[in-house]
Amino acid sequence: MDGNFYHAFDRATFDIGAKTAIVFGDQPARSYDELKDRSFDLAADLRARGVQRDARIALVSRNGPWFYDLLLASALLGAVLVPVNPKLSESEIAYILDDASPTVVVVAEALVASILQRHRSQLLVIERDLAATASLAFAPDCDIERDTPLIQIYTSGTTGRPKGAVISHGNLLAVARDGQQCLGDFKCDDVSLVCLPLFHIAGIDWAVFALLSGGTTVLLPEVDPAAAVAAIAYYAVTKLLLVPAVVRMI
Repeated sequence: MDGNFYHAFDRATFDIGAKTAIVFGDQPARSYDELKDRSFDLAADLRARGVQRDARIALVSRNGPWFYDLLLASALLGAVLVPVNPKLSESEIAYILDDASPTVVVVAEALVASILQRHRSQLLVIERDLAATASLAFAPDCDIERDTPLIQIYTSGTTGRPKGAVISHGNLLAVARDGQQCLGDFKCDDVSLVCLPLFHIAGIDWAVFALLSGGTTVLLPEVDPAAAVAAIAYYAVTKLLLVPAVVRMI
């Protein structure tokens, strides 16, 4: 997989644009073409809000299709997505935001008050500010290469303060290449269940495996054993990643 993450995604899904990419709850399913269109609209909107290359975009939220929107938009901008666990305490979230210094913080409505009190970045609310279609044309940065940072994930902080681990376009593509080869040979007719959190690397990697294979992703907002079992049966899931504790609960 050569080039940057968006180029790899575009090549992998070039001739399957109408195929369902993401299913999430009762929201309309999204095709690959819709993902691409939305990522360009969002990139244009974020650039108009001052997000430049290497700028950080923080996402404090449970799983949702907005993660994919922001990941692809970040890839187009050369910006860096910083996914943050929304279940952390206010002081823990504030520390990460202060350390990452994001240009924009994207949150769910319920988190608005606490984030506003602790941080002064531009605040975008998922269901309101990520819904509009941009009126501006967008031209992606042509100089985004494999070593350009794409994601900054914070460690758990068990031995001190959480540390931001920076993952490049090339890092993510290398893991996707190896994962697709070693974890079951992903195909475009696979249906993958993503329920692990998308602020942890395991959940992010699994989401990327499915995205770059052209398969369909069934996305759950969080780990819920009963919902996972129901989704496996209803959508005829062929691939999923679970940690041992969740396997035991199922």
